Amino acid sequence: MTEHYITPNRPGCAGRSDSESIQNAIAAAKSSGLDTVVIPRRNERTGEMLWNISETILLPSGITIIIDNAHLRLADGVFCNMFRNENMYNVAGLSAEGEQHDIRILGRGNALLDGGNHNGLTERTSMKEGYPHIYHNSFILLHNVRDFEISGMTMTEPRWWCVNLIYCSYGRVGDIKVFARDNVPNQDGIDLRCGCHNIVVEDITGQGGDDLIALTGFQGTETKHAVAGRCIDIHSVVIRSIRGTSVTKAIVALRNHDGVRLHDILIDGIVDSAAGEPDNRPYAALRIGQNHYVHTRPSALGETFNINAQNIHSSRNTAVLLCSTLLNSSLRNIYSSGSAVCAVSTNTGAQIKNLLVDGVFYTADRMENTACAADRCGSHEAVFNFEHHEDTPALCGNNRSENVVISNVFASNLGSRPLLYASGRADVTIIDNAESARLPVLTDGGADVRVTRI
Repeated sequence: MTEHYITPNRPGCAGRSDSESIQNAIAAAKSSGLDTVVIPRRNERTGEMLWNISETILLPSGITIIIDNAHLRLADGVFCNMFRNENMYNVAGLSAEGEQHDIRILGRGNALLDGGNHNGLTERTSMKEGYPHIYHNSFILLHNVRDFEISGMTMTEPRWWCVNLIYCSYGRVGDIKVFARDNVPNQDGIDLRCGCHNIVVEDITGQGGDDLIALTGFQGTETKHAVAGRCIDIHSVVIRSIRGTSVTKAIVALRNHDGVRLHDILIDGIVDSAAGEPDNRPYAALRIGQNHYVHTRPSALGETFNINAQNIHSSRNTAVLLCSTLLNSSLRNIYSSGSAVCAVSTNTGAQIKNLLVDGVFYTADRMENTACAADRCGSHEAVFNFEHHEDTPALCGNNRSENVVISNVFASNLGSRPLLYASGRADVTIIDNAESARLPVLTDGGADVRVTRI
């Protein structure tokens, strides 16, 4: 009978541990000219319906791992990823020639990656007191890999970020359910870091302990993993069909500083699933920019651009939170309901130029957490809050909104709240309809605020 795949249950693959058995199966597949390893539900070595991962499983190019209704759990007290491409910590991985390719980790049925019990490694303890780097706590870590796919599984009890991608391209991450309780710090779901491009992230559900999805470009740890001759920017990413929430952070977050550009991002469909869940209060469905985490210099205008987001549904705090800088971008079809406060807010400020906001449907009727709302939406409750404070260090005195156009707004249940509040330096045009024309606009009365209604 012709073999089409190898399993770690195959005679000759059994090792001293489950990790070794899976690694042996990968070696057997490659030596046999096969490209697929199937991890089945039953572990014949132990007789259990569990695979205990005590060492990182290293992936060569041209390999497909199928997790077939299997439960993989990180062993207690270990510091390792479940899966990592084999060149991640090799010198070859820092060059274009060392780029790996065609790596797929696919789930079938009830495929489960389980972090088990936390091991004490956090960002605060990383590289201290004998602990290794925090990178070892992701389920999946890929670096300098093209043509990849991660899909079809649940990830629960993460010890840090579930998926960490660095300098990866032409890939897909999809059909992933995340369940994180915020019981350890920074339990992100899917993270795209410096150098990532041409990637689709889609059909992500569940709950992030921190951001559910994050695109982040900083000159921090990634500098050590820079690939010679490759662009450090994050670009050409599609994020769509996201139906999830976060315990306290953003559902989708975009951040960049230190000269890393973030551009040509399409976001289509974020639905906050926190309605009716009192323990989950994401401060934003979508966050663009953050005035913290600066290593060398803050983001300059023109380094975050062509961000186009649509069909954003929020039932908490702010639908879209804008900080840092944003150029030549659009927000369309924003829905704020439940205990939402702002549809779009700069919180305490951002440098924005050429932004179109078209189609806002605001039906929020209550506010469950006034303190949280004031912290994340700014000091004024309004459908649109464009506050600009001169004391925001990361903006270097460039805190302003320029050529912001708002159109097709439909709002109800506002009570005494205005349609828009603007302060500092703001140039906003509202194209009114019969409904929005009845709603007031408030400003701080400053000479640098201009609100035009047509």
